[in-house]
Amino acid sequence: MMMQETFEKLQALQDVLVQKYNVEKELEEIPKAIITKKETLIRLKKQFIDKSAALEKRQFKVRDLKSALKDTEERRGKFERDMDVIKTQKEYELLDKAIKEAIAEEQQLRKDLLKEEKETAELNQDVEKEGNLINGLEEELRLEEEKIQAESEVRKLELAKLEEEKSKIIPGLDEEILFKFERIIKSKEGGLGIVPVRGVVCSACHMILPAQFVNDIRHGDKIEFCPYCSRILFYEEGSDDEADMIFDYSNEVGGFAGLDEEEEEEENLEDDNMDDKSSDMDVESETFVDDEEEVYDEEAEEEDEAFEEEEGFGDEEFDDEEEEEDEFSDDKDDGDEDDEDEDDDEDDDDDASLEEMIDEEDEDDEDEEEDK
Repeated sequence: MMMQETFEKLQALQDVLVQKYNVEKELEEIPKAIITKKETLIRLKKQFIDKSAALEKRQFKVRDLKSALKDTEERRGKFERDMDVIKTQKEYELLDKAIKEAIAEEQQLRKDLLKEEKETAELNQDVEKEGNLINGLEEELRLEEEKIQAESEVRKLELAKLEEEKSKIIPGLDEEILFKFERIIKSKEGGLGIVPVRGVVCSACHMILPAQFVNDIRHGDKIEFCPYCSRILFYEEGSDDEADMIFDYSNEVGGFAGLDEEEEEEENLEDDNMDDKSSDMDVESETFVDDEEEVYDEEAEEEDEAFEEEEGFGDEEFDDEEEEEDEFSDDKDDGDEDDEDEDDDEDDDDDASLEEMIDEEDEDDEDEEEDK
């Protein structure tokens, strides 16, 4: 079988399989339309059963209350009749007490009975309402199931027809290729299992294919699968504008020579642009370095001038400090000399005073001797 005929069969089979899988999907989705209603029906039936059981219990309780009320009324009537035949005061008091107790019990039973009857009536209405709702929902489900059954029969007929068409197409196709092809169509979005090559690009996943691989597809010697999306690829006649880009790999070594030359030109152009950018960057770098050096020299000169001014100011301050220290030293020496002179004068005064005291003592001693 020629490869072109195989590709045509696969394309026809693709259309049939897409329709078949769509019908099968619809058959799966049809029952889901009534699943929600069925779940609602099941829930309502459960509630109906629970409420029916509660209603039955309340009805039993109402019957018990009515029976107890009847017994109490009969007992009270008997006590009242016995009042006519009593003979003693004590019997009267006992019967009176019993009648009052019976009346109180009867009143309480009537209250409980009214309450239970009211609640039982309300519960009975709910049960009847849910019963009617269940009956209506069951009727809707029955009609929908009949409709679904009819639609399913139609879909099954369509499916059988598609299976018949498939059986007419597949003879002559490789079983392994057919198995892969069906899996691809079922798993891929859009149901495409065989697609044409547009130039050097897969028309399904839009990925660029290797040059030798594209040339092999053009030759059509065997079935090729896209290395990216796994679809079957074929060369489609009529795409000459795109095919012009491709050279026969068997005649031109390397294939896609035109493309390789364009890529080389683009690379060379990029290299030239990079060299220009590098040159511009070198010039800018040199200019930047020169500017930096000039700025550095100016800053160094300003620092030297500032340092010299600081040194000059420091010498003047140092000279002033030395002059002040000399003056202070001179003043201190003068003060020391004055202190020494004052000390000498004080010593002379002390010596004179001592001599006077000695002279006075000698005179006193002489006067004493003369008196003796």
